[in-house]
This record gives sequence, C-alpha cells and structure tokens, in this order.
Amino acid sequence: MTELKAVGILGLGASLPEEIYENDHFVTKGLETTDEWIQSRTGIEKRRIANPDQPVSSFAIEAAKTAIAKADIPLSEIGLLVLATSSPDYCGFPSTACVVHDALGLSETCAAFDLSAACTGFNYALNTAMAYIQSGQAKYALVIGADCLSQLTDF
Repeated sequence: MTELKAVGILGLGASLPEEIYENDHFVTKGLETTDEWIQSRTGIEKRRIANPDQPVSSFAIEAAKTAIAKADIPLSEIGLLVLATSSPDYCGFPSTACVVHDALGLSETCAAFDLSAACTGFNYALNTAMAYIQSGQAKYALVIGADCLSQLTDF
C-alpha cells in the first residue's frame, strides 16, 4: 500500500469589509427583533458589509497574498487554487478562482476553480486540495473561502 503524503496548512490570511452592521441596525430599519433575540439564537453580534464595488475576489486576493507570504512559498510552485464561494463575482464565468489566479500571477499550469457548497464549501475545498497534493497532482495548493453575501441580501 502506498503511503499518503503529509498535508498541512502553511499560511493563513484574512480580509474583511470595513463597514459593520450591529444587530440594532436592523431594529432601526423596522425589523421586529432585538439584539438579544438575534444573539441568543445565532450568536451573531455584528456583520461585515461589503460595498457594492467590492467583489468577493477583492477579499480573496488580499487574504491569499497574506497566506502566501506567511507560507513563504514561490507562486510558481502553487499547482491548485480552489475558491469556496456561494457569491462569485460573475454568474457563470469566469470563475472567481480564475480572477484571483490572474490577479496573483499564478502559473499557467496552476488549476483554478470555484467550489460552491455554502457553509461546508471550505471543508470540501480543503479536502479537494488534500487529494490533489496526496495524489501528486500539486505540490502546493491555495485554498480560499470567500463570500460577500451582503451583495446578495435585500436588507
């Protein structure tokens, strides 16, 4: 039996919108609720809200740059980019992963695709990357979880 390659996380990055809506924001907009009601049922205290001119790729790119810098690996050795999102930049194509791939200047041999599975998407993306690495199809993989659901929500 072939021994599987060890797989680990080498670098992490994050990027968030600056605008914040606290729960009371929704009360002032006429929603019949309270901060306590929302927190007791969801644990949510506040939400980050992206501006309409901030596509999900803008956050994915910034987070990826930080993760790659922390991992200290050359871009040329990244063989896979999996972007887990339920709010892609475009409906259809190009995939948001391809937008990020281009912005980062990844190699033409680096595969890039979106994976849409809502809350579990990042877990699926991690497992997909692990399979690529363990099978020898990629030396390093960049896995990104990014969503801008505020872009889709009619508050």
